[in-house]
Order: sequence, then structure tokens, then C-alpha cells
Amino acid sequence: MTLFSARHIPLVLQDAPPAEGLPRVTVENYLKWYHLYVVHPGGAVEAIDFPDDRDARSGESAFVDHVPNPIAVVRMAKRLGYQVCSESYEMMVGRWVTEATGAFRSLPDAEAEVLPPPPPWGEPLPPAPSIQTRIVADVIAAIDAERDRTTRPLG
Repeated sequence: MTLFSARHIPLVLQDAPPAEGLPRVTVENYLKWYHLYVVHPGGAVEAIDFPDDRDARSGESAFVDHVPNPIAVVRMAKRLGYQVCSESYEMMVGRWVTEATGAFRSLPDAEAEVLPPPPPWGEPLPPAPSIQTRIVADVIAAIDAERDRTTRPLG
């Protein structure tokens, strides 16, 4: 069962909403977060604010830009009687390390292609070229290169 935020973006959950027990804190499966979400037993979804100074320790930030401090989220969840979805926690940690700490902003050896962000939800994705299309394009490029190498100009 997929649950959605008020922005109609899927929420990240490691399994089905809890039938009973503690509500779970989660995030949207999206590039920027504006709220955290609580999934209550039975599946009701509630948007909540990022942690604040009550949940940050001296010298810590409770959040930076669109990224909550994952440790502050755990403290907030404990204070409110919630638990944090483990899959969401992993996403928060990854974002915190890459965006808030700046640890991976510029790696000199990183030459890997970075995919562009997806279109906003609700818009269709552009069609991805099939493997056959890519193979045909490579063959045509090889034929063109061989023709250019072996063809002599007229005159």
C-alpha cells in the first residue's frame, strides 16, 4: 500500500502502515523535503515540522535547508512517542551527509554522470531509449566513422 503526502508524493515506508503500536515518522520520496510525515496506525498521514532546538544538542543544527538532522529526528520521535521508519532514516542520513555536511559536494575524481532530477509528480517521464535504440545508434555511429575514414573527397 503506497501512502502519499498532501503534495501527492509517495511516502517512504519499509513496510505497510502499522495496524497498531507506535506511529512512524517518514519522508517523501522526493528531492526536497518541506515536512516530515507521521503514519499513524491504520494509515492516517499527518505532516509535521522538522525538529527544532529542543531536539538538537549544543552546536548541532536541527535541520539545514530542506534536510532534517537525522539524530534530531530520532530525538523528536522519541519525545513525541513515535518511531522512525528505518528506510526513511537511511535517506535522511544520506542527505545529511551529502547536503548538510558538504562531505561529498565536490570530489575531484568523480566523473560519473549524474542523472537530472525527475519531472514533478504527475507529469509523464520522458521515454528512455531502449537498449536496441542505443545499439542501433552505436552501429550507425560506427558506420559513419568508417565511411568518413575511408571516403575520399571529390575533385
